[in-house]
Amino acid sequence: MTVAASGAVAIGATDEAATVVLLFLLGECLESLAAGRARAGIRRLVALVPQTALRENPNGTETVAADVLVAGDVVVVGAGERIAADGVVIAGQSAVDESPLTGDTLAAAAPLARDLGIAVRAGLRPEDKLAEVRALQAEGLRVAKVGDGINDAPALAAADVGIAFGGGTDVALETADAASLRGRVGDVAAMIVLARRTMATIRANIGIAVGLKLLFLATTLAGVTGLWPAVLADTSATVLVTANALRLLRR
Repeated sequence: MTVAASGAVAIGATDEAATVVLLFLLGECLESLAAGRARAGIRRLVALVPQTALRENPNGTETVAADVLVAGDVVVVGAGERIAADGVVIAGQSAVDESPLTGDTLAAAAPLARDLGIAVRAGLRPEDKLAEVRALQAEGLRVAKVGDGINDAPALAAADVGIAFGGGTDVALETADAASLRGRVGDVAAMIVLARRTMATIRANIGIAVGLKLLFLATTLAGVTGLWPAVLADTSATVLVTANALRLLRR
């Protein structure tokens, strides 16, 4: 802003300089307003709990209150939707490998793995869990480690993303990059969905901002557009990328 305003003053365009300053201040106000809304949205998101669930019945599906779900109910969860209760996936698929790394014995962990249809690595010490994480990373995989104990801390620190449960030890919470405050396994799936949507939004925002700047740089150098369209385009880019980012708060 300082360079643009100084340049306008240097060529005698004081009115344009004042307008440039005004537009940039307007953009900063809009950005501050959007940031405040985003912070409020994040606070609401932390306390967000699904109030209803789509439960299967002999005649199809019905929407019921989440607190009336009982063991044995079959709940339909669409892509990107929040999960109303912890449970076992009986249909559908995911590209995520959910294999557990546990210090329990294989005899204790095998029934759970068999019921869920996943592989399990049991009888692991903290250094073994760390070695497993690094081995997966050596294969070019991105690893998210979920844990709540002191023995999970080394693996949480080494993983690309460490996720701790809110009821876990202080060491795990301090080491992890994110935490599930409610301690629900379903929150991990919600984090993955939100992370993917966030990365897609970041890529889109970079494309919008860089694309507009390159477009008006080219047209300005070609003499097609002048100072005003370029200033408006720069301010509009800020508004567009902020509005696009706010879409993340809809769910």
